[in-house]
Formats: sequence, structure tokens, C-alpha cells
Amino acid sequence: MSDRILFVGNGSYQNRGCEAIVRGTLEILRNTNSFRDFEFDSGIYADYETLQAQQKEESDHGVSHFGLRVAKPRFSADWFADQANRRLGTNVAGVHSPLQRRLAKAVVALELGGDNYSLDYGVPGHFLEMDNFIQSKNVPVAIWGASIGPFSDSPDFESQMKRHLSQLTGVFVRESFSADYLKSIGVEANVRQVADPAFLLKPTAPSEQIQELVKDDPIGVNLSPLVAKKFRSSSKMPWEITPADLEVFIGFCVDFLYKLLRETDASIVLVPHVMSKHVGSDDLFLMERILEKVTASDRERITLIPPTLNAAQSKWIIGKCRVFVGARTHSTIASIGSGVPTLSLGYSLKARGLNQDVFDTQDWCIPSADLTIDTLISYCKRLLSNEQDLRTHLRDRVPQIREASMSAGGHLAQLLQREI
Repeated sequence: MSDRILFVGNGSYQNRGCEAIVRGTLEILRNTNSFRDFEFDSGIYADYETLQAQQKEESDHGVSHFGLRVAKPRFSADWFADQANRRLGTNVAGVHSPLQRRLAKAVVALELGGDNYSLDYGVPGHFLEMDNFIQSKNVPVAIWGASIGPFSDSPDFESQMKRHLSQLTGVFVRESFSADYLKSIGVEANVRQVADPAFLLKPTAPSEQIQELVKDDPIGVNLSPLVAKKFRSSSKMPWEITPADLEVFIGFCVDFLYKLLRETDASIVLVPHVMSKHVGSDDLFLMERILEKVTASDRERITLIPPTLNAAQSKWIIGKCRVFVGARTHSTIASIGSGVPTLSLGYSLKARGLNQDVFDTQDWCIPSADLTIDTLISYCKRLLSNEQDLRTHLRDRVPQIREASMSAGGHLAQLLQREI
């Protein structure tokens, strides 16, 4: 029986960034002698239908997907298990039971989620509990290619995170802001700065019919509901958002595209990177609503890429764009990794750190809180006027970033050797 590595903390491939992380991680591990012949159990947060479809469509025969659980409904078996663990100090699997039988075969568990260890979506208590459960079964845990923190808004939790992170086998951060933050709170010994594994995703050409959509070097645009926070009167988590909450932001996006078409002679291709049953996370829902509201004449110059493309095909499409404006971090990683001049609409600290590491400046990242039509158009015009210089910079820089991504395999092997 082959040795196995456990992936946890990731979403489904409906999020193309989650798929890109897996593909890049497989590239790293299979090019590292210590892990060359391993197989992989991939735990994802998804409903049953999504999980089954993903397993059926999985193109890599070395990867087996299974479902992870988060919810602990009151008075459910998972809830009682959680209460017992908290009050009595027991270690009942409860919500972590899907991990149980897979842990017996695992040499390490990699936490793949890129921003699970932050306050972006609330206190990440579930991931700390999962790490502790896995470690209690004598399986090492490493956070893999992530952005972490900051937790300074919650000093007590920051202290808890310092203890927790220091006890993990490895903390692999994908950008310098996270590395600097961890150093500032005293977490250093097990930290390795690498780069996002998704930089190693290999693009794959889609059908000729889809290729035709980008034959004229369009401006690529990814818009996400996660950027809409500034445009809402109430603070909600993505899964709480309703279509009505997005109306103001949709109007902003329509105005942006209207003005961009008049300031340039380019066509525009809209690239959804996350599909979700929650409208607050669904790029496709947002961009379909935007297209419904643009004028008929403008629609002739705007194309929406269908949601059927996988991560590698989406990267191929993005790589054919003249320049790219992206909200989703992994849409911008696909763009940067393809050498395309990229403007990030940053809704979290990770975008700033990524841009600093790639461009040696944050000039190509607009915090979502600062978004206005005039600002966005001004940045787009600067992006176009600096296209050739940026392409030259990326041609030199991207190979270094890919090397940093690949270095994670050797670091992991060394850290695991210390555990023996």
C-alpha cells in the first residue's frame, strides 16, 4: 500500500483557486524525491453532490476526495462530542470523524486553505480544533502555502494562535507580509516563506470554440462579491449575503465596464473564478447580473467565459489577455504566473503581500475600500500604458516565484525528518 499525504482545509474545485492549489501541490510533491510515489486523500468542504461529481471528474488517479464537516447542529452527535471534548477533556472524533480512518495511513496532513488562518471569515476555531485532533493521532500538521493573520485585533486570540502555530510541524507562508507578521509575534522556527503552489499550475487549452473568445487580446476582468463590502450598509459574512445586498455593487461594476469600454478600444472578457450556491461567494451570479444591465451595444464587446472551464483552462484564457484586473487572489495568480500585467482588487492583506513580492511595490493593488470608478479607470489606463515594462518584469520574476513554490517540497521533507 502506498504512503499517503492528507490534504485538509480546502474547498471544492468549484473554486478554481482551490483546484489550482491542489494541482500545484501535486506538482511540488511529485518533484520531491521523498514524496514522489505517494498518493493523496483530499478532504474538501462540499455538499454530497459536489463531492461525488468532483471525484468522478478527477483527472489525477492518485487523488481520492472525501468530505469534511464543519457544522455542529445543536444536540446532534457532533455537538455532543464537541461538548464532551470541551468539558471533559475527551478526544471524541465528532465532526472530525471523516478523518479518522485516513489518518492511519497519513505521514503528514497539509492544511491547503489559503486564508483559513485569518480573521477574514471570523475566528478560525474549527481549523485549530482539526489540527489538534490530527496531531493527537500522531500525524504531523503543516499549513501549506497560506497567508496568516493578522490577529492583532484580538490580542487573546493572537496569543492562542502564537502557541498553536509554534506547535505545528511547519508553517509555509506564501508572501512576505505573513512571514513578517509571524516573526513579529515570535513564530519563526517552523516558518518557511515559499510562494503559492498555484503558481505551478500548468495551463490547458480549452475547446477551439472557447479559444475564439480571446482571439483579440481582450482585457480580462474577474469581479467578485467579496469586493462588495464597501458598497453594503450592513456587515455580513459571504454566506449571509442576498442578491439585494449586491445591487449597489452591481451598478458600480456596470458603470466601470461602461467607462472602460469608452477609454480603450479593447474588448472585455469576464472570467468567473468561483462558483457557489451562496450568492455572496459566486462570481458567476454577480457577472451574469452585470451583463444583464449593460447596454446591448456594450454587450457586443463583453464576453462572459462559461463556468465549465477547469482551473487549468481558466488559466489558459487569462494568459491570452492583454492585461488583467482581478478580485480573486487565484485569478491574479493565474494572470501573474502567465506573465500578464495584473491589477489586483485587494479585499484582504494577502493581495498586498503578493503584490509586494511580485512587483516590489503595491502600486498594482487597489484596496477594495478605496475603490471608485475614477480610481479604477486611472489604474487600468496606467496598466495598459505600462504593459510592456510589466511583461518584461514578470518574464524575469515569475521563474523565481515558481522556484519558491517548488522549494516547499524540500522544506517539508526536512521538517518531517526532524519529527522522526
